[in-house]
Amino acid sequence: MSDQILRPQSKLHRRRYIIYPKFQLTLIGIQSFILVLGFGFMWGHIHYSYMKLKDMGGAAKLPAAHPYFKFIEYQEWHTLKYVLVAFAITFILSTILNILISHKLAGPLVRLKNDLQEIIKTSNYKPIKFREKDFLSDLAPIIGLALETMNKQTRKTKEEDVA
Repeated sequence: MSDQILRPQSKLHRRRYIIYPKFQLTLIGIQSFILVLGFGFMWGHIHYSYMKLKDMGGAAKLPAAHPYFKFIEYQEWHTLKYVLVAFAITFILSTILNILISHKLAGPLVRLKNDLQEIIKTSNYKPIKFREKDFLSDLAPIIGLALETMNKQTRKTKEEDVA
């Protein structure tokens, strides 16, 4: 037998983090759009600023081979390179955090949907539970109480109809 079969997997490897793709990928898409817009604005403004510095050197009648222009090109290239690195790091980190946080919100919604579908299918009430660390964990007891109240009310109505 292989080692993998004998070793239990960690929670990290067992868990699917994209559990409600429509919701979670929409959030990631919106966040990505905002990041691209912000960094695109910065990139354009930085490029425009260096272009203006080059124009100032031209207006001062500096020759094209003057060290000023080489310095400006060097600075522009390095500045834009670091902006691109900052964008990549920010994009990766914010996407990971967005997935983790949206998982804690989508998890209870998916659990609630599945539990309610099971109750509808079997007509049996069962308590709804969310993971403690999820968002909306305080909602499960309230929903459970509402379902239990409705279940009692339905039984009471059926008993009155029979009598």
